[in-house]
Amino acid sequence: MIGSVQTCRDVWRWRHLVRALALYTIKADNRNTVMGNVWHLLNPLLQMCIFMFVFLVLFKGRQPNYAVFFFCGSMFLRMWTTSLSQSTQVLIRHGPLIKSSYFPRAAAIAPLTLMCLYNLIVESIVLALLMLLFRVVPGWQLILVVPLALVTLIGTTGLNLFMACLGARFRDLSNVVTHVNRLLFYFSPVMYPITYIPERYRNIYLLNPVSCAIEFGRNVIIRAQTPAAGLMIYYAGFCVVLFFIGLVVFTRLETRTVKYL
Repeated sequence: MIGSVQTCRDVWRWRHLVRALALYTIKADNRNTVMGNVWHLLNPLLQMCIFMFVFLVLFKGRQPNYAVFFFCGSMFLRMWTTSLSQSTQVLIRHGPLIKSSYFPRAAAIAPLTLMCLYNLIVESIVLALLMLLFRVVPGWQLILVVPLALVTLIGTTGLNLFMACLGARFRDLSNVVTHVNRLLFYFSPVMYPITYIPERYRNIYLLNPVSCAIEFGRNVIIRAQTPAAGLMIYYAGFCVVLFFIGLVVFTRLETRTVKYL
């Protein structure tokens, strides 16, 4: 536990490096591209259009304001799947820097959290425009988006710390993560409402934290509903526990992980 606290202190002490690495990563993603950040939005928007056609036309589903419904759900899904996919390669990507100079290894992982926050802010602007277009009026529950985002960032940070160690040791883990992300998409209520799940299985279905985040987000953003207390407590508890597990695992394995880079 002492080592975990020291890791957090080291990251804060090297916060200037964390900010620099985050800015470098964001700029590197857009390097040599004409549209830059537009690509971050084009993919989810195209995906939204495809599933609007599949759900509304082919399957003749009935979901009001499906564009807002889908984009809101996919936004919280991407917070988890993006972290999951990028964290397995983050130490490998910064391997030369890590081996050539000293700085807290966790400082190379912390920028993923800042990138996740950056993407969330950009996508939230698009969601707001969609809500304005489809005349979806939020309620006072919208203020709960802030704690939802913070709790999710805490959980994804723990996931980043944990997966970074595994990704450095097992290089083919990124291939496994690709399939896991695909399963998370279909086994989370992104393109369909949770009412499609039989009520007797719904509580089991919501054990998936991604499903919790999606339902939580839709309730407070587009449905103007206060989420169930049990759902909020479970999701917050899961994210906090995941953060501490990731922090402890990373603190214990970071010195052994470097030799695999």
